[in-house]
Order: sequence, then structure tokens, then C-alpha cells
Amino acid sequence: MSPSGYFRESRATVARRLRCLAQADRWCYIQNRLGEVESLLPAIGLITLVGMLPAPVRFKLHFGPYRTPRLKRGAIVEDEIHGTVTIIGLSDGRIPWPIGRKGVHRVYVVFGALARAVRRESAQAVCHWFGVSRPWVVKCRRALDVPINNEGTRLLRVCYADTPTFRRITREAKRRSLRPEARAKNAAAHRGVKRPAGVVRKMAEALRGRARTAAHRRNLSESLRRSFARSPWMDNAWTESEDEFVKSLPVKDAAARTGRTVKAIYHRRNLLGLSNKTRGRTRQGKMSLSHKNQWLRSPFAHRRWTARDDEWLRTLRPAEVAEKTGRTLNAVWARRRNLGLPDGRAGRIMPMSVPGRWTPEEDAAVRQLTPLQAVERLGRTLRAVSARRRRLGVPDGRVNNGRRPAKMLRGGQN
Repeated sequence: MSPSGYFRESRATVARRLRCLAQADRWCYIQNRLGEVESLLPAIGLITLVGMLPAPVRFKLHFGPYRTPRLKRGAIVEDEIHGTVTIIGLSDGRIPWPIGRKGVHRVYVVFGALARAVRRESAQAVCHWFGVSRPWVVKCRRALDVPINNEGTRLLRVCYADTPTFRRITREAKRRSLRPEARAKNAAAHRGVKRPAGVVRKMAEALRGRARTAAHRRNLSESLRRSFARSPWMDNAWTESEDEFVKSLPVKDAAARTGRTVKAIYHRRNLLGLSNKTRGRTRQGKMSLSHKNQWLRSPFAHRRWTARDDEWLRTLRPAEVAEKTGRTLNAVWARRRNLGLPDGRAGRIMPMSVPGRWTPEEDAAVRQLTPLQAVERLGRTLRAVSARRRRLGVPDGRVNNGRRPAKMLRGGQN
């Protein structure tokens, strides 16, 4: 009832409220004595109430108390959802609440105790005590950014999970889910569906650092063995007689005798440490993996050039150095370039040297001679001599062509 001095309610509203309270008390009585009337429930159509909690538990307000605000008719208040509204009356809920007008619409004023209840209490408790509908509570929660499982809803679900009916239903659902047809249906629904990244990350975090039991490892091994079937060629291992054919016969003859491909024979020869005519090269011209491993295991892989080898490079021909050191001609030519010696190969008139390895004698010749004379004297290209002159600060000797001024650098002669 409204306090004295404030707006009064009509007799019809008071009578409707009294009828609602009497009906609610009757339902609470039936729900609290379900054990006695369970045999009568199918006859009266209340079979759905078997799993319900008692009313004091279902409709409990955990974060109260909540009181009706003292407001006069026509007062203007601030609604958290609709903004400014005008008070026009009270609701007929168990906790009467102001009803406001926003334009031509009548709305519950969401502020104060009602706003706190929507944020923290369960939807059943708010509907029961304030006389609102469940869709209205859902819309208010969405407008106020309230999660579905707030504190009150979570406590109510915990109470539901502790009832015998819920445990019986859970056992029955688990029993049905373990049936062969249910498992087949579940597997067909998930087969080929990729797990979300968040689920994979959480599974990895849960399994990280956990020691696997012997039974778990055995089951995992059997599952992987069933998933990854061995290819036929994996069981076709090389025998000793086939290795003898590979060692003693040419490649094509060994392939004909063993029934394998020529590529397989070459690969086996590499693994056995035998030389191939392809020199360990694949058809694309790259070194095969087996040949690389064989070379890295050889004593020549990490052999360094000694002072005696460098002396032979300076005094002997590349072919003689390769024969005496046991290296290839490519290695000899690369070492000669690193030492600044002429390449020595046919068709290369000018000796090649590594850029930047200029000797003091060559620098003196660059400063004293013209670029063409330095090219003839040193055996380097004109481009290399010009670059060296610029680095030493010697004018390049070119004539100004009129488009840009000739930059004369200090020092040197043309």
C-alpha cells in the first residue's frame, strides 16, 4: 500500500494485488509439500513442478534489501535505460515499484533498488518480487551490459544442481549419451570440423606439464598406429644381397636386379658411402641431402688452408695445387681469389681479386698513372680503377661535358 500523504491506489488494484498474493501463497504451499502430493501431480497437470526448488530458495533475494522509493505522482526521475521519465503510479508487485511515462509509453523506472536487482539477482527472483516478465529482465540486462550468468543466477543454478531430480536427470542423460548410436551421431557431427583457436589454446594449457600415465601412452600409441598406416615401401627394407648388387654392379644393372628405381639405387649408394657419377647432384642440380650428410661426415669438410697450401697456390698451377692438396679446382680458384692472385683459368686475361684487397703498391700506381695506364699495369678493370681513385681522393681525369661541373678532388696526378 502507498504511504500516507502520497498517491492512493484504486480498490480494483488493491483487490488484484491481494488475489495475486493469495495465489502465490497457494503455489508456495504446493511446492513445499511436493513429496506428499507427487502421486497427484499427473492428475492435476503439475508434472513439471517435480524438479523445482522450494519457493524460498528459488525466489530468494541474495543482495537485498530492496525497498520501494518514496516518490510523488508527477515527480521526474532519471531512468538508467530510458532517460528522464515522469512518475504516474506504482506497480502491483510484491515490492511495489514506480511506473513512469516516456512519451506515450508506460515503463518501469529502472533506477535504485530495481537496477541493483537486475544487475545482481536471478531473473526468477526479480520477476517474482517486482512483478515484471522474464523478457523484460532479459532486455534490461542487455541494455545494462549484465552477463547472463550473474551472481544470483549462478547461485540459483548451483542450488538446482544439488537436487536429487537434477542428479537423476544427469545420470540418465549420461547413460543415453554413451549408447553406440549416440556416439556414432556425435562423431559424425564433429568429424572434419576444426576446433576453434581458443579451445585448442585452453586444451594445450590444461595438458601442459601433466605427466601421462602408462595407459594413456599405450592408448595414444595405438591410436596413432591406426591413424597413420605404413606405406608399402616402408616395409621393403634393403637386404644384404641387394647391398652387394649396389656395390658391385653399375647403377642400371643394380636397378634391374633389385627391382628398384635408378633414383633409389643412387640414394642407397650415397648412404653406403659409394661414389656416384652424378657427384651427389639431383636432377635440379642441387646437392642431395644424403650427399650433404656424407660430405659433412668426411674429414675434408672442416679442413682449413695452411701456410704451405697458400705457398703452393702462389708458386704452382691450379691443377697441381688441387692434386697436391686433394681439393677440387673450384676450391683452388676460390682460394686464389681470396688471396688476390690471378684466377689462372683460360679465357680470363686479367687477374681477378677480391674488392677492397688493394696493396700499397697498387694504390701508389693508381695515384701516379692515368686510369688506362693503371688498368694495363695492374690488370684490373677500368671500373675498378676508377672506383679506387674515388676512394683515394684522386680526380678521375674526365672532361666536363657541360651538364654538371667537373669535381676536382684533392691530391694525385692524372
